[in-house]
Amino acid sequence: MALLSNQHAFITGGGSGIGLACAQAFLSDGARVTLAGRSEARLQAAKATLDSDQVHVTVMDVGD
Repeated sequence: MALLSNQHAFITGGGSGIGLACAQAFLSDGARVTLAGRSEARLQAAKATLDSDQVHVTVMDVGD
């Protein structure tokens, strides 16, 4: 059984770098993931890289 099954991770800055790496780790442990960031293109590219139906994206600026 996956460590994070039935859990949902919300990751700001998830389109690249540490955020994307965290998303990969959470997915591999069984979590669903929502990536948040300012660039829809970057988020969509990250989603394609992760290649999972457990990934969702939302465009937002957490500084607002």
